[in-house]
Amino acid sequence: MSNNHVVAVQSRQINGFAVAAFVLSLMGMYASPILAGVLAVVGLRQVKRHGQQGFGLALVALVISVAFTALHVAIWIQANCELLSASHW
Repeated sequence: MSNNHVVAVQSRQINGFAVAAFVLSLMGMYASPILAGVLAVVGLRQVKRHGQQGFGLALVALVISVAFTALHVAIWIQANCELLSASHW
């Protein structure tokens, strides 16, 4: 006697935009953090709309890309302030 039970498992697909945004955000200064942020926002919207997995990946990618964008802006401002200061003249 054997009882063979079939277990139905609902598998949800991981969003590709969320994965791509996460990978680009991990590349940090070598990739475009703005592109990673855009991909993360698109991934977040698609995850919510289609019920896919990857919300955490997209959210982490968005946070990392915002942090690297802020770092890029800070470095750019510092470089421009140093060029305009009288100490270089």
